[in-house]
Amino acid sequence: MLFIYFGRASTNLMKAKFAIIFIVFIHTISYGQWVSHGAPKGGRAMYSIQVDDFLFRASFNSVYRSIDSGQTWQTFGVGLPCNEVIYDFKAYENKLYAALSRNGIYVSEDFGESWIPLSNKLASLTLYNMSFIDDHIYV
Repeated sequence: MLFIYFGRASTNLMKAKFAIIFIVFIHTISYGQWVSHGAPKGGRAMYSIQVDDFLFRASFNSVYRSIDSGQTWQTFGVGLPCNEVIYDFKAYENKLYAALSRNGIYVSEDFGESWIPLSNKLASLTLYNMSFIDDHIYV
């Protein structure tokens, strides 16, 4: 068996460290800034973004939109292929972009109401991440 002996000075130091950690923990719980909003039903949200007064959440294969700060959600996805995983979900210049598991990038110009492929050249590609710089998309 292994026994570790802490002298009196070490014990006092450990008690002080524990007290500081405990105070920070209690303070964080008491004064946290997180506010719980309703989540869309039917899937775990992987991406959350805000465009103007809209909140958007993308789960594995659905896009949700809220116009009341997340209290209620509507499912949107007309034009998105079924059974696709959304690997990345971004907003750029009031357009939404979804990188899909087998069909490239889809774009919505009407806040998620409808979706169209960005380019047929990307249709068979799996894209995991998108970045936007000066009107260019980097994947």
